[in-house]
Amino acid sequence: MVSTEAEGRDARGAAPRRSLRVALTVLASVALVGAASCVPPVGPDPATLGPSGDGQVVAVHLSGAYTYATSGSPQGPNLQVTRAVDGAVTGVSGTVSIPGRGADAARLTLDLTIDTVLGLASGSGELVDPAAGLRVPFGALASPVRLDGGSISGTIDWFRAWKFIELRPFRLAWSVSDGTVAAPAPPAVPEASSGSLRAITYNVAGLPEPISGSLPATHSSLISPLLNDYDLVLVQEDFFYPDHIAGALSHPFGSDPQSVVWGTDPTRPDAIVGSGLERYSRSPFTGYRQVRWPGCFGGILPPGAADCLSQKGFSVATHTLAAGVTVDVYDLHGEAGSTAEDNRLSAEDYRFLAEYIDEHSAGHAVIVAGDYNLHPDEADDAAVLAQFQVDAGVTDVCRVTQCSVDPDTIDRFLYRSSATVHLEPRGWDVPGARFSRPDGTPLSDHRPSTVTFDWSLTPG
Repeated sequence: MVSTEAEGRDARGAAPRRSLRVALTVLASVALVGAASCVPPVGPDPATLGPSGDGQVVAVHLSGAYTYATSGSPQGPNLQVTRAVDGAVTGVSGTVSIPGRGADAARLTLDLTIDTVLGLASGSGELVDPAAGLRVPFGALASPVRLDGGSISGTIDWFRAWKFIELRPFRLAWSVSDGTVAAPAPPAVPEASSGSLRAITYNVAGLPEPISGSLPATHSSLISPLLNDYDLVLVQEDFFYPDHIAGALSHPFGSDPQSVVWGTDPTRPDAIVGSGLERYSRSPFTGYRQVRWPGCFGGILPPGAADCLSQKGFSVATHTLAAGVTVDVYDLHGEAGSTAEDNRLSAEDYRFLAEYIDEHSAGHAVIVAGDYNLHPDEADDAAVLAQFQVDAGVTDVCRVTQCSVDPDTIDRFLYRSSATVHLEPRGWDVPGARFSRPDGTPLSDHRPSTVTFDWSLTPG
């Protein structure tokens, strides 16, 4: 019995001791977990992630609906990388100029808010490269980003409006890193007192499919390599496929592609596209600007020729052919249609253009080319064309050189010399067969007009 009672007491005493040990173990575990939660997480300091130096290298790459890539150090201010109090990156913003396809810089605009915990970015931006015919706006909605020591990168999936009724996806990959890359040297302006300029004007029928019946989504890429034979390329109706027209070009200089308007212009509330005027050049140009005609006539429904649906007008820039040799080059698209109101506006537009040339190109050599929408074989149009030559002091190329091929084309070159630069046209042509498919189908509803200008400095 003694032995049994002793074993009972030992058993009863051991139970409380085991309970105490369990309780102490639980309390210790809780304490350890609590202590661990107060210890900073193991990982890199947020302040060490992302670009940190004064020098930057910015890169962009487009795939999908666009094909394009470029990189380099900004030619001017860097992108701004904002940080929180703890040093974590919170945003990337600003506009930078980086080397583009041609001599002119590409411009990348970013306005992104960064969540480094989730690794996501939201915001918007735009990429523009004149020589590549690119203007690509985009939005970022929870787009992935990655931060490393000295760099931040991400991908943005967006879409391109295509053929007016279709959305085509594209991906933009971007990165900003510490470092510097030397900028390429600009092309040298030649020293010469004479030379030649081979020019083309071409209405490429670039309204979006299916509105355009000339298949520009296909034909624009076929047109592009053919334009490399010319020093100066002036196009009209390049509304929707400018990157295709520019895709195979080797010209180092180009105009900024326009944004799609979609009714945002208060002076042209019905406009859904820009002017459609683009230019590409082997010689540099400055002072590029676009000017709309004072008025327009015609919307979606008749009468008229739907001129108010675009920002029709003219563009102008001063081209430097050689050191000290400059020519003001105008590219225009005239009022279409044959109603009385169309005719009235057309005459008014050319009076306006003549006054503009008189004010802004006084004393300069001038080339005025484009789709005039004036038929020289029709009396009313011929009168407007003749009066414009008098008012602007310009001469139709076909008055001084042989224009036996389609002399009544509406796609024309007019010109004048200055006291210091003499222009002499020769070699007029309308190469319709060359700008056609093998089966004879024209690549546009217009044929291009081409001319070679011999130029020389006038002594004195």
